[in-house]
Amino acid sequence: DVYDELPPDWDAKVATAVAFVEAKVTTARAKAVAEGKDGPEIEEICLETRHKAINSKASVWRAADAALRKASHDKCWYCESKQDRSDKPVDHFRPKNSVVEDVGHPGYYWLAFDWKNFRWSCTFCNSKRRDVAGGTTGGKQDHFPIIPPPPYAHNAGDPRERPQLLDPVDD
Repeated sequence: DVYDELPPDWDAKVATAVAFVEAKVTTARAKAVAEGKDGPEIEEICLETRHKAINSKASVWRAADAALRKASHDKCWYCESKQDRSDKPVDHFRPKNSVVEDVGHPGYYWLAFDWKNFRWSCTFCNSKRRDVAGGTTGGKQDHFPIIPPPPYAHNAGDPRERPQLLDPVDD
């Protein structure tokens, strides 16, 4: 089990990161309200603050690297190529900050620190890239195509959508 291989302080790291993000968003909301911002502007400020706060805690998902590497037998989750040179191999299966296919989606921020949403991925499969000669782009990046219906989940209480990306964990 991947959880058994995570660092012994995993739960504390996650709790600290979640509390940090929540505190940053709460502070940003209070400041925006005090400055007389309107509803949509407040939500945009909170969204941007949440993204920055989540990204500043990348050390949390990077701490899961060894457990994910072991679970995937040193192979990329997506292409199954043996990995020994990837810079940042932990990918968020459901993107943490945005979803390319659903403009305005806040990302699956509630899964940002959930190890079950992490995938050990090579840089080639995960990172944005462009083949200049062929004019194609690649890498998963913030893509998360689904099979409708249902629509995309926008919070932890929404029903799960059906991803188009194959996930060996989900039969």
